[in-house]
Amino acid sequence: MVATVAPGKASGSVVFPNKVLRAGTTYKLEWHTAEDGLAIKRISESPSFEVVSRKVENNRMIVALKKKIQELEGDIQKKNSEVWEWKKENQGKLVTLETLKRQNMAKIATLEKLFHESQRKLLTGERKVKTMRSEIDSLKSNLHETKRELQKRVASVTDLQGVIEIQQKTHRSEVKSLKEEIGRLKNQEPRRKRGREDEDPEILPGTSVKASWKHSEKSYHATVYAINADGTFHLIYGDNDEWPNCPRHAIKEITARPKKAKTEKTGALKVGTPVKAQKNSGTEWIHAEVFSVNDCGTYHVIYADSTEWEKCPRSKIKITP
Repeated sequence: MVATVAPGKASGSVVFPNKVLRAGTTYKLEWHTAEDGLAIKRISESPSFEVVSRKVENNRMIVALKKKIQELEGDIQKKNSEVWEWKKENQGKLVTLETLKRQNMAKIATLEKLFHESQRKLLTGERKVKTMRSEIDSLKSNLHETKRELQKRVASVTDLQGVIEIQQKTHRSEVKSLKEEIGRLKNQEPRRKRGREDEDPEILPGTSVKASWKHSEKSYHATVYAINADGTFHLIYGDNDEWPNCPRHAIKEITARPKKAKTEKTGALKVGTPVKAQKNSGTEWIHAEVFSVNDCGTYHVIYADSTEWEKCPRSKIKITP
């Protein structure tokens, strides 16, 4: 039983055995029936209606929250079960993914190592390129200096060539004059007798003869190709064999002399005669000039390109018309 002590019915407070009640305060009364009537067993303060209502509402909310928590726990258990099932189903995939992850990490580490190595090589290459460019610039500078020095030397050589050409022309003119003087003096000298050589008939290039072949005693037909400085003869035999230094005693007989019609082409030439001549190793006829006449029957010719052949045979020379 709950009762409220109303103010005004008692001044101060109502006194129960061992209990003092305050006015305006709600108390909870517990009693029991005694022989002499109702007897109060326990008196305790009772909360107000608002407090009770709030407590009831809180209890209801607590119950709802507990129910929601139970539902959530059920959902969590269900989700955990689903996760466990998924893990069990995808365990192989997870292992594979972990393996791939480790492999990829190893590849990444290798690639990073290669990248750093490439960067190092690139830096080394850039340094080498820089060094090579410096060397190239130095070489270009040296080449430029060398080119300028070479141009100076070429200019000097050109000047020197001009001087040499002038000196050569002067020398040739002097030699020509000396040769002409020597020829004139030789013509003025009385002819000396030289034993059998003066008695021998004159053998000129183009003369047909019979001569032995080196150490053989038999004679063969041959043609005198040229007369050497030592008095020997260059013979070409009928079978095209040659004896470049055939001695005079090997020529046994003169069978035919050059015809007069050919004398102008194969006969003696004078110093200064304009001619066409072949070079030692060529077949082309080049304009030239007889510079001197040698004692062996050859000629010193100077070609139009300023080259010379000091012992050009008569067969390599023809008179220009």
